[in-house]
Amino acid sequence: MTHGATMAADPDTSDRRMPSAQAWQQAERWSQAYDTDAHLGRLPLDAAFISRPLTESWHLTARQRPDHLAVADAGRVLSYAEFLDLVGRLGAAIAGQPAPPGPLALLLPDSVLYAAALYAGLVAGRAVLMLDDGNPPERNARILSQAGTGLVVIAVGDTTARHIAHGRATLEIGDIASLPPPITGCRVGMDDLAFIATTSGSTGHPKLVGYSQRAIAHRACQFGDSLGLTGEDRMITGSGATGSYPVLGYLSASLRVGASSHLLTLRTAGIHGLFERMRDHRITALRAPPSMLRVLGSLDGAREAFAGIRLLRLGSEQPTWDDVAMIRRLVPPGCRITNSYGSTECGSFNFVAGDAASDDPIRMPAGVPHAAMDAVVVDDEGNPCGPGEVGELVVRSRYAALGEFRDGALVAGRMIPDAADPAARIYFTGDLARQTRAGIFVVLGRKDRMLKINGYRVEPTEVEAAIRLSPDVAETVVLPHATGDSTMLVAFVARRHGAGEGDAIDAALRVRLKASLPAYMVPSRIIVLDALPRLAGGKVDGQALLAMLR
Repeated sequence: MTHGATMAADPDTSDRRMPSAQAWQQAERWSQAYDTDAHLGRLPLDAAFISRPLTESWHLTARQRPDHLAVADAGRVLSYAEFLDLVGRLGAAIAGQPAPPGPLALLLPDSVLYAAALYAGLVAGRAVLMLDDGNPPERNARILSQAGTGLVVIAVGDTTARHIAHGRATLEIGDIASLPPPITGCRVGMDDLAFIATTSGSTGHPKLVGYSQRAIAHRACQFGDSLGLTGEDRMITGSGATGSYPVLGYLSASLRVGASSHLLTLRTAGIHGLFERMRDHRITALRAPPSMLRVLGSLDGAREAFAGIRLLRLGSEQPTWDDVAMIRRLVPPGCRITNSYGSTECGSFNFVAGDAASDDPIRMPAGVPHAAMDAVVVDDEGNPCGPGEVGELVVRSRYAALGEFRDGALVAGRMIPDAADPAARIYFTGDLARQTRAGIFVVLGRKDRMLKINGYRVEPTEVEAAIRLSPDVAETVVLPHATGDSTMLVAFVARRHGAGEGDAIDAALRVRLKASLPAYMVPSRIIVLDALPRLAGGKVDGQALLAMLR
């Protein structure tokens, strides 16, 4: 299934001022500097790996360590040999199923079965649409229609999934032993459409984003190399469904080096289930948002659960230096703490705490882009911003997403083809950022979240950091709310376990904030909740919070 030679850009991007040649020249100079600085966590690409089909790479790993644990969920453990056998069996079952053309949709529970099905689609020659069975049924049904799905894989006895897939060809998976003999090979080209992921839906309208195998192989190198993953590591990603874009990248990174992935999430295992798996299986590599780490760190026996962690990756949320200090108290000395900033459409950035200089007293920087990525901060005219100047972050890469999948076809969407390099795509992140004199990127937040209050620019992240200093607050999000001709700040606060009533927390916070922030930065409203609502990927659901105001 090829993605086509040319695709039109999204109309929403047509009025963008593309970064000037001077901007990209500046980005290329910094890229050369990153490649010679060992402290920045940027390693050369594994050229052989990103040129080889993923399933072929997994077979190479399995030959080296067939009996080593590859993937595990709450009830099943598979070695590399067993995992590859399951991939082949599922591939045979999918290939033998009569179904119209269109993507293969996975509507399975988080499990090792889902993990194997991700790659079984490649064996069967179908692009894989990754769905989360924890989504509302109406949302998944809408996505199936939007993608023009040809075949849906569900678990035997799952009546909800069967109802969602009604009217489409389905393949029900039950007893693994009853699957046909495995087939091998890969029937999807390296640069063809291989995977389709959905965005979190934070804008209320999820997009479908398409990737090639080469793009996912690039992500696997990014995640694994910057984290420092080895074949002896045991990893938990912590948040996000098995079929989400980040988990696909981390699972592929683990399989690449022969490590072990424990596929447990907050939804499937709960916070205590994750805690017990970390402790009982001596997990060594953990990827989690700061809010999850705050909860895990508050449980009895936290030091024991974190005793094996040598690699810790922060993601999904903007971490602060207070978060890093909290984590340092939990993990053993020498634990490598990194921040990962990125988007669904393009690759990620990496920052290693303690190794690279930072000039921001509040935020942990995004760091630097990984190999084979250029990044630049530009003004509204597309000109490069100087050190410390704020502009929009723009990324260019040959390994970005192919585009957006709409009405059964791949379109460029917001992935703008690079006129100077037909193989590369340019992505306007929508995030405001600045670059330090050392070339490190600091992301300040969404462009549409940056506010002007009484003529002053307000960065919600700075207000959130001040609120989190309160002993009564577990986590917080500050959002703008338009009221007539003015905009006010609203702070949504999740109270810490054992904290007082909402009115008391509100009053104490106002005293604290008035003493530490300018008046224009103190939120007009503070809403105290037991917990903040979240999207399927683990991010806070801003739309649900703002709906409370209405």
